[in-house]
Amino acid sequence: MVISIDFDDTWTADPELWKAFARQAKRRGHTVILATNRAPRRDLMYPVEQSVAPWVDAIVFAGPNPKREAVERRGFVVDVWIDDYPSSVDYGRW
Repeated sequence: MVISIDFDDTWTADPELWKAFARQAKRRGHTVILATNRAPRRDLMYPVEQSVAPWVDAIVFAGPNPKREAVERRGFVVDVWIDDYPSSVDYGRW
């Protein structure tokens, strides 16, 4: 399975939970990515990369675009989306 976790108000709501989840999912052979609507700007990317990179296989910065499109451009087809704002998967956030 490919599992995508949102950053703001999802990962950040309980980082220790998501670290443990990602670690266990990867041990079981799943791919864990982080997909966020943050813009791909260095000042917005750095804090995400610093807190999440050790735990996930990839980080996708979709900006205002639908996360599904951005993730698929990176070659992933997500089976499970974990997101506090589910419509951002197909319609973008802003």
